[in-house]
Amino acid sequence: MSDNAGQGGASTAASAIERNQAARSARSQGQPAARDLSPTLLAILIAGLLVALYSLSQFAHDLWTPDEPRVAAVARETADGAWVAPTLNGVPFLEEPPLHAWLTAGAYTALGSERPELGRLISLLFGLGGVALTFLLARDVFAGEQSRSTAMFAALALGLCLEYFAVSHRLLTDGPLAFFTSLSALFYWKAMNSAPGARRIARQLVGAGAASLAFMTKGAVGVAVPLLFLVAVALVRRSLAPLKASGLWLLPPVFLLVCGPWLLLLFQDEGGAGFRALFVENTLWRIWPSSDYTGGHVRPFYYYLPRLVPLMGLSAVFSAGAVARRMVSPRELGERDREAVDLLLAWFGLGFLCLSLAGAKRGVYLTPFLPALAIVGGVWLRDYARGAAAGRLDRFLIWLAAACVAVAGCTPMALRLAFEAGWAPPGSPAALMAGLGATVWLMAAVGTISAALAVAFSARRAPRLALASLLLGILLLALAAKFLIVPAVDADKSLSAVSRRIGQIVPADAAIYAIRPDETTVAMLSLYAHRQTRALAEPSELGTLVRRGPVYLVVVDKRPDQANFEAARNYGGKAVVDWGQGRSRRIRLLRFGQ
Repeated sequence: MSDNAGQGGASTAASAIERNQAARSARSQGQPAARDLSPTLLAILIAGLLVALYSLSQFAHDLWTPDEPRVAAVARETADGAWVAPTLNGVPFLEEPPLHAWLTAGAYTALGSERPELGRLISLLFGLGGVALTFLLARDVFAGEQSRSTAMFAALALGLCLEYFAVSHRLLTDGPLAFFTSLSALFYWKAMNSAPGARRIARQLVGAGAASLAFMTKGAVGVAVPLLFLVAVALVRRSLAPLKASGLWLLPPVFLLVCGPWLLLLFQDEGGAGFRALFVENTLWRIWPSSDYTGGHVRPFYYYLPRLVPLMGLSAVFSAGAVARRMVSPRELGERDREAVDLLLAWFGLGFLCLSLAGAKRGVYLTPFLPALAIVGGVWLRDYARGAAAGRLDRFLIWLAAACVAVAGCTPMALRLAFEAGWAPPGSPAALMAGLGATVWLMAAVGTISAALAVAFSARRAPRLALASLLLGILLLALAAKFLIVPAVDADKSLSAVSRRIGQIVPADAAIYAIRPDETTVAMLSLYAHRQTRALAEPSELGTLVRRGPVYLVVVDKRPDQANFEAARNYGGKAVVDWGQGRSRRIRLLRFGQ
């Protein structure tokens, strides 16, 4: 009996030794140790984080300049009857087709427009929908055992992309545009990899229909993005067969079926002027700006290069890891994964090049191409989570991501201390945050630093635990932003209070004038004061108006070198509203006469 007990003890000891050896072997090979977080728990954490991030602060603040007031004003005027040619301040506004205006107008009709920020419901739905489509596209492109894991991390990488996150929290057309272009790319990919027959034709039709809806959201770029995806597939596979299998011949008839009725109604209402505004002034001239182009945002060729990493945020770290592995250790990816990564990089690269060649540039224009780069980042996250990416560069990248979260979490505290030390002027973001409670920014600093330390300690032996710690740090950062950053930005970028004040002062039977008003100025008065603005080309026009009786003039100076206010004061006006001290935009209401 004692012999059996001895044998049992020896067996137990041997088993323990084997387990320790297995754990050491796994660690030496870069594989996660047994005590690492389970993949299922990590997946639940990712899903919960994305839903939380995209729900936070959606409706907790006013619309922000420069774009949201204009988009909301156009949508509300659409709801009031301008369904064919959306208007701004009563004038046709054809910067893009009206699908987004229709959807937002529908939201205002159902929910009411007294709280214009509720229109962000459209952004929230399309933002989460775009994340879901990125999951599906990554799963299909990376077919195989790791396809679901790749798709999960691709969705995470897109969800953490700063520009995509910002677009999904603002009332803009770019989120729906990215949704429809991703949908088109997904079904074109399915069609190219389907056998000839009814299923392929159905997928071709969906791909063409989604591209047409993308056009109805933001114009020609909606069709260009899926076409660049098809070109990328042909380049990577070095064959025109994918283009034939995509059924491009179906795109023109589907486009006419989807977009034709609105284009016909637009021509009937606005004639050739409507087509010129849509296809020339807001499409052709944005690519090759004319001397008559007034849309702005004309930038040099290299505009996007220094902005790509800030626009991507943490996703830039993940994408950089994938690109480095593709270049340095291509065999570790496998042939199928290499082709998929090359395809996505080609799609993004073609889009980046085309946008760089265009005259008008804004960071938000990259939005429909961000899913491609996010999926590439998802490949590195997948490999890191399963221990396949365990080199020094990989550990450095995860440490870098954690350090970025910690620095961001400490920034509110640093700004507050800078203001208290007298280093930040009144009206600056630091001054706006100085009046907020110290508990939140202290918790943000301590929490994100703790998360970063947890990442550093577990990065090598427990990669999934390191990722979970990073995600918890991001969640703490988002919560801190809700209570610290959002109120400070809202105080600086909301035009609600000053617009309503103007609407209360100016009598209902009096006109509101403005000198060369921009779109934001007329939008804020339309949206919050429920008044249209009469534009004056020059301050000299005030002389004739003042002699006729009381005149109310809104004056906006957006830069220190602008002198609209000084020019207007020469005619004896009295400032009855003065808003925006210390801000880039200063708004005044002048009253002339009795």
